[in-house]
Amino acid sequence: MGSAVDVAKEWVCEVLRLAQSGEGIALWEGRALFIPGVFPGERILARRTSHPQRAELVQIREASPARRAPPCPHFEHCGGCDWMALEEAQQREFKQSLMVSNLERMGGIPEGSYALYPMAFNQNLWGYRRRARLGRAGRRLGFRLRSSAACTPLEFCPLLVPALQHLPGAFCEAWGEGAMGELEELELLEGQGEVALGLRLNCKLQDRHMRLAQRVRRGLNIAGLWLQGRGGAVGKEEGRVYLRDWGFAYMHPAVFAQSNGAMNIQLLRTLRAWMQALVEDIGHASVLELFCGNGNFTWAISRLVRELWAIEANPLAIHLAQKMGAEKARTLQSLNAPGHPPPNAAMRFIVGDVARVVQGLIKEAKRFNCMVADPPRQGAPGIGRWAQQLGVQYVFYISCNPSSLARDAAELQREGFAPLRLQLFDFFPQTHHAESLMVFAKTKDPLPPQHPSPPP
Repeated sequence: MGSAVDVAKEWVCEVLRLAQSGEGIALWEGRALFIPGVFPGERILARRTSHPQRAELVQIREASPARRAPPCPHFEHCGGCDWMALEEAQQREFKQSLMVSNLERMGGIPEGSYALYPMAFNQNLWGYRRRARLGRAGRRLGFRLRSSAACTPLEFCPLLVPALQHLPGAFCEAWGEGAMGELEELELLEGQGEVALGLRLNCKLQDRHMRLAQRVRRGLNIAGLWLQGRGGAVGKEEGRVYLRDWGFAYMHPAVFAQSNGAMNIQLLRTLRAWMQALVEDIGHASVLELFCGNGNFTWAISRLVRELWAIEANPLAIHLAQKMGAEKARTLQSLNAPGHPPPNAAMRFIVGDVARVVQGLIKEAKRFNCMVADPPRQGAPGIGRWAQQLGVQYVFYISCNPSSLARDAAELQREGFAPLRLQLFDFFPQTHHAESLMVFAKTKDPLPPQHPSPPP
């Protein structure tokens, strides 16, 4: 059986465009191949690999004017920052164009059929990540390699917020080389300057692990650690693992949180502003929030509307959202503010599979004015039909994946929802990833289903 080198073939080519994966696309004998680390307009020497759809960079013959020397020593092997060799302004331009082209190609939504806002960003191009997941690389920790599930070891990461930057190496020293073989993953989390860690072990959680966690917490001077053993058993806490997200929500190492805190605030403000601008009589509106998580968006919009139902499959995430709600209620009571009911007066949290819960609401003939959705990367198949059957007028869709957004946008359009606005948020400088907010409004009845023509 031959190796990749045995079947390799080199050729000079021009990079034509970018794939949604952030890789460049070039032609080899008329066939499109994916090549990581290259950008449109560059002329390169490439080599075919054993994979039929992939090639690798051998040499750059003519570089993009926006190409630069990556400022991180781990760049060549680390899988965390695939666009670090590109200046940030060009990164943002490519992200915007990828989103627009993907909506048109996959979703059938042409540019110009909606208002496209300039990408939102801030000056924190480094030191912005407050959340990261590291895998084990031998007796050290690191991010996944670009070309495999393996990890490259690192001691320091400049993209992490200052409180986390040195923890990849410092944790390994504190945990000890002898216990590193039992560690599967490490979750880093920072909130308001405090740090909590989440550990997933490949063995049964034992008392000795908790004693070790206590020593690590004290030695690293962090708030707390959450540990989970093999088999998905209920985790245990050492210290305090609930962190504050600047008044919007509580965070926990075992629950998803947006990794860029500053950009998250911009996204929250935009969502609120767009809802107020678009939804007539917002104060009497009822809202259904899908995939509410820890309440990141829930409490940002709860004071705008009359009623808000929020659905999430993770019970720990719902616990965090309710914890923030109880805190807000106590604050209002202590202020004794007349005319300002507790923020959870018209709230309802539901723990369960989103699709199943929504089907139940449809059977009950429940109706909502607005739908807010922040689904995982795979998107929310069925969202168009759900919105149609629940009588929704506006859908506010937050996405981290252009492909699933395009697919769900096409479904919404088939169900009579027209795209109104789109804005991208540069949550992830130095990578091809971005967050987006897209709004749809009900304008017409669903399109009739398309049936294949009968054979002649």
